[in-house]
Parts: sequence; C-alpha cells; structure tokens
Amino acid sequence: MAEMTPHARLTNQMDALSSAIARDRAVTVLMPTLNGAAFILEQLQSLATQTLLPTRLVVSDDGSRDATLAKIADFAHVAPFPITILRGPGQGVAANVLSLLASAPPGAVALCDQDDVWLPEKLARARAALAGLPLKTPALYASARVVTDRFLSTRRSSVHYPLFPEFAAALVQNPAAGNTILLNGAGASLARMAARDLTNAPPFHDWWLCQLVLGAGGTVLLDPVPQVLYRQHNANALGANTGLRRRLGRLRTLFNGCYGQWITLHAEALHASRARLTPTAEARLLDLRAALATGGHHIFDGPLQRAHPFERFAARCAARLGRLAPKG
Repeated sequence: MAEMTPHARLTNQMDALSSAIARDRAVTVLMPTLNGAAFILEQLQSLATQTLLPTRLVVSDDGSRDATLAKIADFAHVAPFPITILRGPGQGVAANVLSLLASAPPGAVALCDQDDVWLPEKLARARAALAGLPLKTPALYASARVVTDRFLSTRRSSVHYPLFPEFAAALVQNPAAGNTILLNGAGASLARMAARDLTNAPPFHDWWLCQLVLGAGGTVLLDPVPQVLYRQHNANALGANTGLRRRLGRLRTLFNGCYGQWITLHAEALHASRARLTPTAEARLLDLRAALATGGHHIFDGPLQRAHPFERFAARCAARLGRLAPKG
C-alpha cells in the first residue's frame, strides 16, 4: 500500500476536523416521557420556535397510558425536525435518560423534560456558551430556570450556583438542572460510553452527568440567565428547590438517610467510570467511598462542601450524627 503524502494526510485531518465541527453544531434533543399529555404540546411547540432549531428530537416513552404518544405523533407531521420515538426501559426517569444517552447519535445533545417550556434562545445560547472550548474537551452547559405554577403564570427564579463548579463540590451536591443541560459532542460521547457501563442508574442523571464531566477533566458552565420555564405540578419527579416548604423538605433528606443513600449510589455509579477520571478526581472519589464506608462522620471536614452556608452547616451536623452512612 502506497504511503500517504503529507498533502493527503493534511486533507484527511481537515476533513475529520470539519466533520467533527459539523457534528458538534448538530444538536439532538433527548426527551423522556411518561403520561405527559397534559403539558407536552407546549414543550414541543417551544422546541419548534427555537432560534436554533434542533437537528432531531428523540423521545423515549416509559409506557404512557394517556395521549402522550398520540400528541407527539400529531406534532411530528408539522415539526421542523424529524422525531424518533423509542420504547423506554420502564425503570424510572434516570434510567430512561441514560438509555437515551447510551443510544444517542454523534454530536451535541440537549436534555428536555416533557412538561416545561424552553425560551426561544435556549439552544442557541447553550451552544454559543460552549463554542470556544476545544472540541475534545467534554463540556456541559446548564442554566438557571424560571419556576412557575402549572399555568406558567406565577414565576420566580431558581437557586443559583457558582458559574464554574468544581468536582469536589459536585460529589456532594448537584449543581445543574437536568432539564436545562446541553452536552457538547465530546461530553455526549463520554456520557454515551459511561452510560453503557452502568449496571444500575444513579438516582439523578443530571447530578451524575456533572460529576462525570468534571471528573474527566471537562468543563461545566452554569448560565445564571434562565432559559427554561420550569413548571411545578403534582407529578414533578422532584420539584424546584425554592420556597420554605420545599427547602425544609430538602433539608429533611439530610437527616432521614436519603441524602446519604444518594451520594453513596452516585459514588458507586461514578466508580464504574473511574478509568475515565483524572488521577486527582479518582483519588477524591476513592476518599469519599472510604469515608462513607466508615460512617461518613468526617466527609465535610475537607474540600467536599455544599454551596450555601446553612446547607454546609446542616450537612456537617448530619454527617457527625452518622446520618450519611449507607443503609444496610
């Protein structure tokens, strides 16, 4: 076989770079659904009015018994992008999202809930925010949200976190809202491979994605400008962390064992991808797992800290009381 000339090698490299750039400009929207007929049409319409249209929409339905699939099928006739409908695993929202990520096509992906509304610049702003990063650097964009009632009328801003969170902080607190996330091509590729390695889905796919990207040496950027109307209703998977009642509910999880179980399961899920982590991140993860295995009393004595002062104090109290130990 004849040796490739320098000109031919350069041409091949330029072609590969052009293909990679084109893939990263393409954005596939991934939407898990389950009995979302009440609000899904508004979300679909908000995707169709984006200033940067998605390349495609992939829906994974977990067994809806209402008109969810019928509404998606009707919308597909007029949608300005192709729509694919898959059968979900039927094991909860996180497992459904991970199945979507595991089978996503090359290029950037955006996560989308079935009951929200995207503001028109959402996709364009997300892609522009990550555009200056090297193509090979895994990156995750997430934004603040406008929390609304079921009618999208009463509105208030969501909780803000540091613009560029660190891996140590992400081990003990989720900084990003899943319904605002966009992964660049490298981030989506990382998530695709890691999702295929998981035996069990972690409790929160968005938290796991932030941990994974940061742990692999990537970038997580949190936009303080809201890009999603986050609708609150009786069927929310978790709900917004706003209002005294919601905050007290979240605080309660620190002391009733739920939070300790969450960080334990997330550490286990991240451990399945330890070969993809930087040496520093892997060492930090191993330290966390060792601390949890011995009761978790001193987890918050070092660099692992929650974002807000009162939460830091409450988390340290819960740890000292032994409430972070894995359930037997």
